[in-house]
Amino acid sequence: MHSGSTACIVLVQDRHLYAINVGDSRAVLGTRHAVGLDRSDRVKAVDLTTDQSASCPQERQRILNSGGYVTEPAVPGYPWRVWLDPECTRVGLAMSRSLGDHAVKNVGILPDPVITEWTITPQDEFIIVATDGIWEFIDSSEAIALVQDYFENGYGANEACQALIHLAMLRWSENEESYRDDITAIVVKVNELWNDDEHETPPIKINASSPPPPSSTT
Repeated sequence: MHSGSTACIVLVQDRHLYAINVGDSRAVLGTRHAVGLDRSDRVKAVDLTTDQSASCPQERQRILNSGGYVTEPAVPGYPWRVWLDPECTRVGLAMSRSLGDHAVKNVGILPDPVITEWTITPQDEFIIVATDGIWEFIDSSEAIALVQDYFENGYGANEACQALIHLAMLRWSENEESYRDDITAIVVKVNELWNDDEHETPPIKINASSPPPPSSTT
């Protein structure tokens, strides 16, 4: 096998959060902290990781210096791609780092993770960790708004996660018809990380034909 995989891990120790990322999966925090010029009390999105792709100048230069080839997307919103040949016919990887991707390891595709840190405060509400199938047609702010909407309407993390996955599936159907990338997501309420309650909520089965609970966001 020559294909690789992404990895996105969030580790919490005491009040310190470490986000470890390889590839284009993503971890996003929903927080009431001021973000840029937005000092409102609403829940806002903060990317805990950065998607690693050839769109980043440093990543792109490493690939070019290693003998790889890079193409810019012809359509806005689509990914930059990494190729093995100047005709751009071999591979077309949409990320600049990957685990176990032997086909492109010699053209600058690294398995090394990028690690970021965050100090958790009472303003931090929840975390979304998801594969690129979620983020292809949903940006971080929309995902955070959707999950927050479910929480404000009395639903839990399972229902919010189900709604996010369902929305991603709909967006893939609208844009790519029968094709879709891997769609995996986790939603975690930050304040429940220190909850001593051992009760486990049963998992929810995702059914593409059954919409999530009604919500003003979706």
